[in-house]
Amino acid sequence: MERFITRLSKAYDKLCKAEMVFCCILFFTIVSLVFVSAILRKFNTPVSWTVDISQLCFAWTAFFGADIALRKGSLVGVDIVTMRMTPKIKKICKILTYIFMFFFVIILLRYGFPLAIKNWNRSFQTLSVSYSFVTLSLPCASIFMIMSIIHNLSTVISSSDEDKGEEKCGCY
Repeated sequence: MERFITRLSKAYDKLCKAEMVFCCILFFTIVSLVFVSAILRKFNTPVSWTVDISQLCFAWTAFFGADIALRKGSLVGVDIVTMRMTPKIKKICKILTYIFMFFFVIILLRYGFPLAIKNWNRSFQTLSVSYSFVTLSLPCASIFMIMSIIHNLSTVISSSDEDKGEEKCGCY
């Protein structure tokens, strides 16, 4: 069983790194397209398709970037409240927060796929590509977020109170 968990952990680490590379490539694509579009617009040669591709890349980057932030524990929090808590209360709050997030992401997953299917016939203004490729980013990232929540939740639950409820989440 321990061997299986080790393999699963290594696969999860590789998946995390692939997700980070994916987001970096998409972010670089957005910056490059917007820069090239601005330069060409200055010379009265607008390229309108760059906006559509940037929008597509932005949706995927935003949702997968949210998963990266979730995994690393970098999402927005109210530190002024939690820093005054005892380690045990802090741990309970983290567990409850992850459970709430889990159910919220399940809802995103549940309604994300029908949204992508509904947008199949809608296309970009300048491309002959379905807009569902943008909306598909939500349920795909939700699957990754579910894995991150389960990983972080198991880390918080297995941590002792001597760890002061601090999780050692992520693969970075």
